Amino acid sequence: MAIRPNRLKLGTGIATFAIFLVFLASVLIVGFNFYQGTKETHLRTEELVDSALGRTEERLQGLIAPVAPALNAIAVLSRHADLAAENGEALRTLALPILRRSPQIASIYVGTEAGKFTQIVSFIGKGESFREPYKVPDAAAFALVTSATQGEGAGERSTRPVLPDGQFTGGVSDEQTSYDPRKRPWYAPALASDGAHRTAPYVFAKSRKPGLTLSRALAGGNKGVAGIDLDLRTLKAFLISLKITPGTRLAIVTRDGQILAHSHYDGVAVREASGTVVNLHLLGLEESGDRVLPQMITAANGGEGLRDITVDEVRYLGRSIDIAFGSSEKEQLIIAVPWNELVGPLVSARDKSIIITLGIAVCVMAVAFFVAHQIARPIEIMTEEARKIGNLDFAESAGSRSFVYEVDQLGEAVQDMKSRLSAARHYLPRALVRQLLETGAAGREGGERRSIAIAVCELDGLDALADQPGVEEVMPQVSGCLDGQTAAFLLHKGAIAGQAVNALTVYWNAPVPDENRTRNACLAVLAARERLAGLNAGWNERGQPALQARYGLHSGSVLIGNAGSADSLQYTALGKSARLAPRLARLNEVLGTEILATEAVELSAGEEFLWKPLGELSPDGFGEPVLVYELVGLKAAVAELDHATVQPAEVLERTAMWTEAMNLFLSGEWEEAAPLFERYSEGQSDDDLAAFYLNRISAGPSGPASPTGLEAFERWITR
Repeated sequence: MAIRPNRLKLGTGIATFAIFLVFLASVLIVGFNFYQGTKETHLRTEELVDSALGRTEERLQGLIAPVAPALNAIAVLSRHADLAAENGEALRTLALPILRRSPQIASIYVGTEAGKFTQIVSFIGKGESFREPYKVPDAAAFALVTSATQGEGAGERSTRPVLPDGQFTGGVSDEQTSYDPRKRPWYAPALASDGAHRTAPYVFAKSRKPGLTLSRALAGGNKGVAGIDLDLRTLKAFLISLKITPGTRLAIVTRDGQILAHSHYDGVAVREASGTVVNLHLLGLEESGDRVLPQMITAANGGEGLRDITVDEVRYLGRSIDIAFGSSEKEQLIIAVPWNELVGPLVSARDKSIIITLGIAVCVMAVAFFVAHQIARPIEIMTEEARKIGNLDFAESAGSRSFVYEVDQLGEAVQDMKSRLSAARHYLPRALVRQLLETGAAGREGGERRSIAIAVCELDGLDALADQPGVEEVMPQVSGCLDGQTAAFLLHKGAIAGQAVNALTVYWNAPVPDENRTRNACLAVLAARERLAGLNAGWNERGQPALQARYGLHSGSVLIGNAGSADSLQYTALGKSARLAPRLARLNEVLGTEILATEAVELSAGEEFLWKPLGELSPDGFGEPVLVYELVGLKAAVAELDHATVQPAEVLERTAMWTEAMNLFLSGEWEEAAPLFERYSEGQSDDDLAAFYLNRISAGPSGPASPTGLEAFERWITR
């Protein structure tokens, strides 16, 4: 059965709707997760960057924090102690605790107006290259360096190693030096300043490492400056330790773009001659080779908040803030974090959430499809069952069960209906009902004029047979006989219009059109006779009585359609033509024949059948005379007869002889017909019909009734 346009199968519809809902929900969930995840990623990223900047600034301030108190303490202590003494006892007492906990400080020292210089150098966290110029043993954590300028460009420097506990170790190392603290960049500006002064980065005189100094004038009447050196290399290591991700870039730069510290590049360029530093140059960001932070500064100058830049196809997030790093002028602290390193885990978690959601959606869709199939399959089976019932097909089937209560109940109801209709079908002409349904004539009252072929089959002697003792099997025999007769008629396109325990009425060309109606009717009755002969042979072998069937055939115009009460309609034909076939069927018993047909059937059936004309009759109420024929069989089938009692040539010869005699009789040439009837009846003592015609010829047209026992036939015969 074709599906009409714009119609969906139930299973497909349920599955599609469920999948659509799941898909819509998944899209909304995935979209929300993507939006929320992206938003959360940006918020989290900004928090991370701000947190990193905050921590960096806080820890940078922590680097500077020990300097101011130390400078203040030195300035105050200079009023009460000689901080520039050669043994440096007072300076050591103040400086060593600070140096132990502040590896970023390279040294603490005092320079006087007289050119004296006393310095406590720290090797904690500085590396071997920082220690090497001082020539101290590995056990030394500090060194006391003193010098005094004795003249223009002349002086002497002494270096004494100091253990971590503050005790001296080893000997004193002396060397000539031209070092004059008063000429260093940290001295004069500090004297001119009311507070602390921070120098620009420069190269430390002894270690030759880049750094910067925070200095302050001594208090009281002492003329001198206290200074604290910060190692820029330590500052770089400090920035590296603050990186959020491996690719994070951090830098502290001056307002004019010079690098104080950078996590990836050195910020100074040093030129040496003969092992002596002769020039130090602070690099700008672009000079250092960094292409990321300059763009981040440019982007950050547009305002506050997180900035997003792309350099060499790598996306960075970051920002820049101002910080105070021991100077009245603000420096810039810049951070740039690669997007994929920063948000990679967040994006991965978001994407995993989306994938999991989609996976769940696919699983739910699969479950929805399975459930839809489980719901729809029983309904599809019930639909097929209903279609079979509509086609009057009541064959047993396994049925269907469903976990849905209503569907399961519907399945049981369909099976119950099928069982009841299957029982009821035995009381209905099923083939006719099917044909009426197919043609649309079922249940429609009224009729139409149509030319049809009608066959009536009557079983003879059932009442007498049923009254005999010991024949309880007669009902199964009758049923078997009617089944065989019905099958033969249906095989040749007949419509079983009426059925009784001892008779069948069959139509051709109604309700289904049939152009070969008379031929099919003749073939059907011959096949029915053949089937009954086979059944009788089997019953005889089992000692059961044989059944006899008589057939009447006619073709003519009738009024055909549905008629009956409101509770029961019958598909039937009305008219004289409809009454003639059953009369011919009963006339077979009088004439001793099996199949009688009218001339209308003989003329239209075709040349393949063998006929015997039996006479021109005028049945009661029919009106015009009707020429009646006996259907002997198919010519081809008769020609193949070959058994002990009947030979093909004999059958054909006798049929031809009878036909010639009847034609002469009907044409009024009775004297010429008589010899043929006599020859036909020779040796046939039980041929009443030949004797009947001989008596008719002897008595003449107005002669007395024939003594042959064919009174009913004689009453209808016209000649």
